[in-house]
Amino acid sequence: MSRSEFPVNLCTRYLYFRLDKEHSCQLPSVDEACGKMVWVQKRLMLPEGTPYIDAYPKMSTEEAIEQVVIFDEVYPRRVGTMSDITTKEYTETIENADGTTTEKKWDAYRFKDTGITFSKDYILPGEELTIIFQSGKLNGMVFAVTFDPDGKDEQLWEIGPKRGLRSPVTR
Repeated sequence: MSRSEFPVNLCTRYLYFRLDKEHSCQLPSVDEACGKMVWVQKRLMLPEGTPYIDAYPKMSTEEAIEQVVIFDEVYPRRVGTMSDITTKEYTETIENADGTTTEKKWDAYRFKDTGITFSKDYILPGEELTIIFQSGKLNGMVFAVTFDPDGKDEQLWEIGPKRGLRSPVTR
C-alpha cells in the first residue's frame, strides 16, 4: 500500500466575499442566535438563500470542506459612452480672510449615457459615485460624479471642480 498526500487546497464548499474597493471589508460579527460568524455586506452577494456554493448538488454537511474566497476586484461596473456633453457655469461666493468676498466662476461638465437607466435608489448611503475614464486625454483618471444634479428626474451626470479629480488609476 502506498501513501498519497492529501491535497492542501482541496475544497468542496466555497464561501464568497467581496472586499469593498475603497474601504476595508466590514468585520465579521457573531450571530448570537446560532453562534456562527456572519459577514455583513450590502454589495454583490450570492442570491438570497444561497449562503455558499457546493462542489456538487445536495452535498451533505459531513462532506463539506469549507474555504473562504475573497474577490476584491469584483464590484459593480459598466463601460459606457458619453454623449450630449455640455457645461454649466456655477458662481461661488468665497469669504476671504480679510472679511471681503470674492466670486469664483467655474464650469461643471455634464453628460448623458443612453446605454444605462440609473436611479438614485441605487446609491448606497454615504457612498460616492465615480467615473473612471478608459480612453482619451483623461484615460485612467477617476472623478466623483453627481447623478441628476438638478433633481429633475433625468438621466444626466455632472463632473465639476467641487467634486473634482480624485486620483489616477494604477493599472
